[in-house]
Amino acid sequence: MSRSGKKNPIANEIDYYLKTVRIDRSRDPYIWWSVNSKHYPYLTKFAKVYLSAPCSSVYSERLFSEAGLVNKNKRNRLLPANSEHWVFIHHNLQLIHFDY
Repeated sequence: MSRSGKKNPIANEIDYYLKTVRIDRSRDPYIWWSVNSKHYPYLTKFAKVYLSAPCSSVYSERLFSEAGLVNKNKRNRLLPANSEHWVFIHHNLQLIHFDY
């Protein structure tokens, strides 16, 4: 919260979004975002980035390579859920400029 006690517009928008009813999984999220873009101007920008498909296969190949680094023969008892978490962390630490 800011010093005046009011949230910034992005925080208000996120709160409003989290209170809305989720759409059915069979519905198209692109249509939902195009209809509701006026209600969520900030979140719509993020949705356009994160709901879009990558333009090449390099991203998925890089992710498979990272999964190969995590899932080695020495880690043959690593549970699938834990493996997924490790790949997620390994991939996303660089996005927050974590130095390791």
